[in-house]
Amino acid sequence: VAAATLAGVNFTTGTPSPSSAATIDPQSDFRVWESTVAITTRKVDMTRFSLRQIGSVNANDLNNFRLLVDGVQVGDTVSNLQELSVGDYLVFDLSDDPKTLETGNRVVKVLADVLNGSNRTFQFSLRNTADATFIDSQFNVNVLPQAAGGTFTARSTGIQTIGTAAVTVTKTSDS
Repeated sequence: VAAATLAGVNFTTGTPSPSSAATIDPQSDFRVWESTVAITTRKVDMTRFSLRQIGSVNANDLNNFRLLVDGVQVGDTVSNLQELSVGDYLVFDLSDDPKTLETGNRVVKVLADVLNGSNRTFQFSLRNTADATFIDSQFNVNVLPQAAGGTFTARSTGIQTIGTAAVTVTKTSDS
């Protein structure tokens, strides 16, 4: 019989950013999900990170999903929502090149380009502990993420609504 203390992975913020927005305009590098993760005891390797997309956006409305840790992109860019895995999950598979997270607070965020989607909504959610895979660097076993204060619950952003489009036609004075 052996006893060991595994590394700790704790999502420290209750609600990830961004909160609900009245409307957003199409733009590049929109932050669709962000949270702080506290790594304790020793470093861990993140091998998978997935978020569920909830909302009415079409597959081509959001584009170029990028996972960043402390402001640096990790893994490959996911082109668009058509590349989502089963069940509307956006999956960043880092198993071939895991991201090492040193002890301390780490900011994990996902950026995307908002291209279209007039009056449509989206929301991203880390649904459960199986959606993020962290491996203890010393014992080489999975570490279940926890939440600040104990039990892990879904970490969902606010609902984002893409603004309605408007067209303005102006008649020139000499026509």
